[in-house]
Amino acid sequence: MNRKNWNPSHSLLAITALLASVGTANAQLQLQAPDGIRKYNPNRVALLRWYDANVSGTPVAVGNDPFSAAFDGDHVWVTNQDDDTVSKVRASDAAVLGTFTVGDFPNQVAFDGVHLWVVNQGSRTLSKLRASDGSLLTTVNLDFGAYGVTFDGTHVWVSNEHADNLMRIRPSDGSILQTVLMGTGNRPRGIAFDGEYLWVALFGTGRVAQVRVSDGTYLGNVVVGSNPREMAFDGTHVWVSNSGDDTVSRIRVSDATLVGTYPVGDEPRSVVFDGASIWVANRLGKSVTKLRARDGLDQGTFSPGDGQLGGLVFDGANIWVTDRTNGAIIKM
Repeated sequence: MNRKNWNPSHSLLAITALLASVGTANAQLQLQAPDGIRKYNPNRVALLRWYDANVSGTPVAVGNDPFSAAFDGDHVWVTNQDDDTVSKVRASDAAVLGTFTVGDFPNQVAFDGVHLWVVNQGSRTLSKLRASDGSLLTTVNLDFGAYGVTFDGTHVWVSNEHADNLMRIRPSDGSILQTVLMGTGNRPRGIAFDGEYLWVALFGTGRVAQVRVSDGTYLGNVVVGSNPREMAFDGTHVWVSNSGDDTVSRIRVSDATLVGTYPVGDEPRSVVFDGASIWVANRLGKSVTKLRARDGLDQGTFSPGDGQLGGLVFDGANIWVTDRTNGAIIKM
């Protein structure tokens, strides 16, 4: 559903003229994304075909209670909490290429350019998988309440919710290089990286913490909403879902200022940025809310299926969301 390659200021007449100049060769105008994924062609733009997201998406069966997802450039990886596995789905045709065993109750997952890192909340471990074939290469022991994970270009960072800390991990061998204390009762969960700082959702206190990546210094926090969970960075702002009050908050990273809070659906969880819009999965609302990134304008709420939703991921062309009730990931 990404249309960022089209300037919205282009008029319908201009697009129509372009179509006329190439006749019926619409296939040649289709934009290419990774691994041959096709985006909307100019004819769909000219016809104002924005309404496809209102219909049900394409469900792909994975494992039981699919929770989180990550994209590796060609494939979507899904953590299946009740099966202790991750599934590998080819984004171009939604084919399931494999299911791989990890630790107990896998939660969040991140990609570092070569490997997948899976936080296993139940076993308090971190699994390192080779993306090319799903081989398990390393298992790292974490702390109590292991939850979120992100990659900063050099190191992997994990949040341990009930131990109230972050861990910096060296990807080559899984060594824990640093533990950053986040304050008793803060309960760190989702993590986002903005190129210089980590932003961490502090579920227990309704705040988002800022941590300098270079040395792990905890710089302070920003008050957001109730029970913040997941994070996304849009190049200028960090967005956080507040599952306790059904909102998302937007923080300007340049000065750590809260610039807006916006209503979404019932119990928002995962947040993702597609280059133009912020998408929010509402677990109990069984819906996905789309907000314009530059100002938080509500662009619609969509119901891709009938189950409770979990993780979101963007593959360069489509939004995917996990359907926890029905054991599937839905390609919207």
